[in-house]
Amino acid sequence: MRTLRTLSLLGLAAGALVLAEHATNTPSRAGEPSSAGAVATNSGADEDRSVHVLRATVDGTEEEVLAKLRRAVEESGLRVMSELHQSKALATAGATVQSETFFVGNPELGKHLFAIEPGAGVVLPMRMNVYVDAAGHTTIAYIPPSLELAAFGNADLDRAAQKLDAKLAGIVESAQH
Repeated sequence: MRTLRTLSLLGLAAGALVLAEHATNTPSRAGEPSSAGAVATNSGADEDRSVHVLRATVDGTEEEVLAKLRRAVEESGLRVMSELHQSKALATAGATVQSETFFVGNPELGKHLFAIEPGAGVVLPMRMNVYVDAAGHTTIAYIPPSLELAAFGNADLDRAAQKLDAKLAGIVESAQH
């Protein structure tokens, strides 16, 4: 139960951080580049570097980047299973942000992962966020699935998550072109 609680709190904290960063336009901390040209940044306090958000700036408006991302997701064999329109939701609270999240997955892949770990739904489908920062840069951000799924402590799930990391990195790289 503690692992599940930790996973839930990580997911909530990551989501809250992304929303708070967008609403306050706080710059992210620079980290190391990934193979897709994304930048890993610490998503929490300086002493906790266990979860990193990968970010990649993509040329275009929010709508154009969302279209590029959707196309890249579909070309990868995954699909956009759902969308969360944070811009609209936060507008009801008086916040002005440009932020949309795609929930990305594949039922066949999900069937395999849920057979390994029935609680994987706390992480899956994977989230990919597109936002526009205060400087007007459009960015794709996500947390590598391996970082979140590692909390289950399952070697089979870890191996599958590494493949998902590569898949998402490829999607971002494709969306950048």
